[in-house]
Amino acid sequence: MEFEKAINEASTLLLFDRRSQQQLQEMADAATPRTRDWYLIRLTQAAFAYYNAVEAELWDVRGSIRQASRILREVKSFRQDRVFYTLALRLEVDLLMHTSALAFQEADKRDALKHLFQEEDERALSICDTLLKNFPPSLEPLPNAWYTSLIPIFPSFRDHVLMYYKDRIKDNRIVPLTGILKQVQRELTIISGVIQAKRYLTQHAATLRSMDKVKTLLLSQAKAVAGRLEHVVPALLQISTDVSLPKGITGGMLDAAIAKMANTVQEARAAKDMKKYTTSLMQEGILNFLKGDNPEAVQALVQTLRVSEHIDPADKKFRQFRYKEFPDIPFMIGTSLLRHSRAQKPFSEEEQTLLRKSVTALAQALVLQPTYHHGYINLMMALVLMGEQDTEAIEEMYLGNFQRDFAQINGLAYRNRAFLEFTANSNATSPEFYKWLILSQFCMGGEQTHAKKMLQELKTLYILNAHEFSAAYLNEYRTALRMKDQEFVADLADDELHSAILFYIAHAYGSLSLSQDTDEEDISLNHANLDRSVELNAEALYFNNRNSSAVRLVDTQVQIVQFGLRRSERRWENINNTIGQRFQYYEDYLRLMKSYDLLKERMQNLNLTELVPELTVSATARNKMASTINTEQRERLQQRVTMA
Repeated sequence: MEFEKAINEASTLLLFDRRSQQQLQEMADAATPRTRDWYLIRLTQAAFAYYNAVEAELWDVRGSIRQASRILREVKSFRQDRVFYTLALRLEVDLLMHTSALAFQEADKRDALKHLFQEEDERALSICDTLLKNFPPSLEPLPNAWYTSLIPIFPSFRDHVLMYYKDRIKDNRIVPLTGILKQVQRELTIISGVIQAKRYLTQHAATLRSMDKVKTLLLSQAKAVAGRLEHVVPALLQISTDVSLPKGITGGMLDAAIAKMANTVQEARAAKDMKKYTTSLMQEGILNFLKGDNPEAVQALVQTLRVSEHIDPADKKFRQFRYKEFPDIPFMIGTSLLRHSRAQKPFSEEEQTLLRKSVTALAQALVLQPTYHHGYINLMMALVLMGEQDTEAIEEMYLGNFQRDFAQINGLAYRNRAFLEFTANSNATSPEFYKWLILSQFCMGGEQTHAKKMLQELKTLYILNAHEFSAAYLNEYRTALRMKDQEFVADLADDELHSAILFYIAHAYGSLSLSQDTDEEDISLNHANLDRSVELNAEALYFNNRNSSAVRLVDTQVQIVQFGLRRSERRWENINNTIGQRFQYYEDYLRLMKSYDLLKERMQNLNLTELVPELTVSATARNKMASTINTEQRERLQQRVTMA
């Protein structure tokens, strides 16, 4: 063949440089027009002109695009060879994509995203779809109709082209030819995904914060895009939740908490205590959700919603008894059903029933909280698993609630779609797979921030009664403030969130102020923990004086002080003048009064003095204190307590 002879004679042609382009021009001039060799040389010439200009980053890329486009218009009339025509259209796709990218880069930066998807992209997408549909289902073995000797020399296929022209034996040429076709198919798949992503962003009038990612993912060559996506391919389907188990909590602790809560539910039911019954049911459901016992979690949480209808309306002024207003409960129900469906046989009747119920519950959660990231992620997943490929309405709602700003969207929503597309396509990539994967790379929001994650973990520890773990969060809270953690400080601008964090830590210290040794019946009182609980709860009420949980904690703190004073009275009424513990008892009494005065002072500063009743000590106990401890000793102990 003349073209192959010319390659052997033109020793520099396969160097893919300017000398090669000059030789190609000479070969084209010498070839007979409209012959197979002439078409082959001209397509090679067009490929050299464009790809070498791109690789060398020449300033006049537009000129090279025009030259290559002009040649393409001539060679596309030759359709007698599938491989030849496929490679011609592959080059045209790159020319169209590059033209679109140049127009975007030259547009006014203030509204550049409006020019992201253009007419050239539409044409390129149409070509990609047509070529991908016409590719054989398998290239191994290579169908006879796809074997050819008309291979243009594309710089983008260097290695395969060199192998192809190194040997003229047909069987030896099949391997590099198959390699070229596989590369073309893979790149067309990526390009189609890129264009679909561009169209999606334009249709939804998206706001993108990272123009660097626009350049690297939407305006680059297919090979470069593939390299950047290689390390972000999802390995599994990830069901999203913001209710998670804090570090340090063991399975044994969780099982013990579930058993204890189940007993509490039965006791409350027997006592017909509706408030305690519904609260305990909800906590049992949350614990089972954390454990992953999905049927038990659903049963307890659904029962919570049913029984909450019978709570006295007067009690529903407190948030914790308005369960139907909580997005958390329907979210956990929907997520548990979604988890449970994954354990069923795909597309079975049981799986579809669970998915339908999951969709209903998750939709209810989003009605209660339209900005619930995890609700959108799981709802979109459930719909796709049901076979509903069109989730446009949910996507539009998700984007609309965050001003269409992808920086606020959770990328897991799109990564899960990519994974589902991958598995639905028999674990093979597709344009839709790359579309969702590319979109996920622009998402930077939806993850729990430092303070919100802390609050969620504190809520979980509160249910588990893991007070030692909760108290440890005080150091983390103070460190974040001292270091002026920007994200943390920004979260604390929400006074309700700030108040809630302080309440849970205060509650933990209040619980730790009382302890009982297993060998003793007497309960010991830790005054330092009680004082810390008072201080933290006062701060919680400062940021949100409508925090009903913090208000009730004040009453609990008063009861702790009352308990200590009653015990102190009994001790002093039965004390002997010679007993050596009288100093310790008097110091305990002084510490209790110090805690009470601190509580009263803090509530007075917040104009909440009505929460703290007056406390008195019996005259008998006071007389015993005066008769057994002289004035000097009392003053010394008072000074010691004050300095503590």
